[in-house]
Amino acid sequence: MYRTGSCVVLCFCMIVFPVFGQIIIDWTEVPQAIGVEFTHNGADSVDVTLGPGGGPYDWYFMQPAGARNTNSLIVPRTATPFGDSFPTANLVLEITEDADTVYAYADLQPTAGVNLGYGIAFAVETLCVYFEPVDSYPLPLVYGNSRSFYYGHTIHMTPVISVRTDCFGYEVIDAYGTATIPYGTFDCLRMCVFDTTVSTLLINNVPVTVDTTTRIVYDFVTEDYGLVAHVVSYPEETNPNFTEAMFLERLASFSSATMEQRSHTVNKILPGGGVFSHMVTLPIELDNNCRVGFTMYNAGGRCVWSDESILSEGIQVLVWNGCNQAGRSVPAGVYFYRIKAGTAVHTGKVILMR
Repeated sequence: MYRTGSCVVLCFCMIVFPVFGQIIIDWTEVPQAIGVEFTHNGADSVDVTLGPGGGPYDWYFMQPAGARNTNSLIVPRTATPFGDSFPTANLVLEITEDADTVYAYADLQPTAGVNLGYGIAFAVETLCVYFEPVDSYPLPLVYGNSRSFYYGHTIHMTPVISVRTDCFGYEVIDAYGTATIPYGTFDCLRMCVFDTTVSTLLINNVPVTVDTTTRIVYDFVTEDYGLVAHVVSYPEETNPNFTEAMFLERLASFSSATMEQRSHTVNKILPGGGVFSHMVTLPIELDNNCRVGFTMYNAGGRCVWSDESILSEGIQVLVWNGCNQAGRSVPAGVYFYRIKAGTAVHTGKVILMR
């Protein structure tokens, strides 16, 4: 399984707006509900037709299935062996391939997705890897967007031997259209990644050997399902329109979280009430990571301010600073709030004093 750049989050791995036949993938459309499960099938040494950039373009990845199957499940951070090591993660994927289980940790926000690191649970030991620096990419995903990236990590094999891996390169959303795979046909954006990976063996922090590998990677991403196709060139490929891929991976199955799983994401909502001066603070208790919408209305029922974010399990505090959506202070008076967390909704009244 080879993924790079923003793929860790995307394979979780989406509202969609038509723009001259294109789509724009907003952060709220990245699959993230606890219990969502999906499988990707991978095949080695596959002939592909990628075509030029631009669009609209139709891609067909109907090659026979391969022998490599990767199952992914979105799980609560606290239910994983490495959850305490990534306290800011609000999106966690349990990835299983053969006997190996990897936990990938990410922080998903309205304007960016951040891949924080991963952990592997072996039979006799565990390995926890932090990205230093982390891999952060901007959202939403829009045709024509590009970025340069750099992230890396160090694995300590023994007290004196370590391996440093640095990944850097250039990524551009270079095409749009439809991708047809055995699972179905999807409107998608194509991300072209020119990736360089440098692996350095260090003894007592002194570099001993350095290995550099370059690849061209294409990721086809869509709303609601995330990554639907993933194409990797052979090392040192220089032609973006290569026809023989080292690896092809496609979405093979996808199941949303059941209603039972979704309703379990919220244990209690414990908003307070009463009189507040300048700022309203309302505590809530979440049983798992959950998307929370917080809206304030004036006495006439008009929405004056609204916010939505993904919060971690436990006690969280929602804050309204007494300003409208434009950042201007609202008058003192009676205001009504609406909190939606998972499937739970709570409303109440507060009095704002000045």
